[in-house]
Amino acid sequence: EAPAIATWGGAHGRYYGETPETVKHLVEAYLVPAVRGLDPAEIAVVHQRMDRVLKGNPYAKAAVDIACHDLAGKAQGVPVSALLGGRVRDGIEIAHSLGIMDLDRCVAEAEQAVAEGVGTIKCKTGLDADRDVELVRRLREKLGDAVRIRVDGNEGYRSVQEAVETTKRQEAHGIFLCEQPVAGAEKLARVAERIDVPVMADESAWTVHDILELHELHAAECFSCYVTKPGGLYRARQ
Repeated sequence: EAPAIATWGGAHGRYYGETPETVKHLVEAYLVPAVRGLDPAEIAVVHQRMDRVLKGNPYAKAAVDIACHDLAGKAQGVPVSALLGGRVRDGIEIAHSLGIMDLDRCVAEAEQAVAEGVGTIKCKTGLDADRDVELVRRLREKLGDAVRIRVDGNEGYRSVQEAVETTKRQEAHGIFLCEQPVAGAEKLARVAERIDVPVMADESAWTVHDILELHELHAAECFSCYVTKPGGLYRARQ
């Protein structure tokens, strides 16, 4: 499985979008021939062979990586968690994500999610500063103090200054996390320096090297760890 999107990539062209068509072609024409005959449990070797025949394209590689983990787990009769070192916890907290839509729909959907047991609401923002602040204000007013609210700008703010000013206004209504308000690790660091809540990196966090860069720049206190962005479970674990 590879949920590829043509418009999804890193800042400044560092990583490129993939599509179902490119993934299908690369898996069939390059990746499957490169790994045919290997033991799927030897996942490091699988990645070494894939990297030899194809630069980048992590979503295509993730499809093969996940298939290999599935095969290895079934062959050994264990869940994939056992292949990754064992289960650490019995469950995880779920955050409900509100897409870009009018405020009334956002508030109504958030209320429904909370009624179903969700304790964290994630708001998609980054298009209009006043709208983004008003959304957080209304959510806090409706949901009360017990529900945690986080915001995700998806690199949408036009400048560091706009991102900082908007986030500070949102902080007055009790957000606990600000995700990727601007593009690029350097700009992210400038925002992180001037706001109180932690910054989460998403579009700026694909590979191990990206995480080291974010750390050195003090650009983020946490990052969104996709299985697919680094190229599968093996790379995500690294």
